[in-house]
Amino acid sequence: MANGDKIYFTYQPTGTSKNGVMQSGSNKWQATGGTGKFKGIKGNGACSGKGNADGSTNWTCTGTYSLPK
Repeated sequence: MANGDKIYFTYQPTGTSKNGVMQSGSNKWQATGGTGKFKGIKGNGACSGKGNADGSTNWTCTGTYSLPK
């Protein structure tokens, strides 16, 4: 963040490629902690992605998070 607050994540990705270009992929993510206003954050979710002919990718992600009060 611009003010220096940070969120830390872990990812568990999987995917397939053809000729060095990603075809499809998915991952599970988890927010494991943070600093500043994100201290104590907890969260998790998943993403799915699809590769494009030009080598770019499009991702759709969902999930939830919570912050201590």
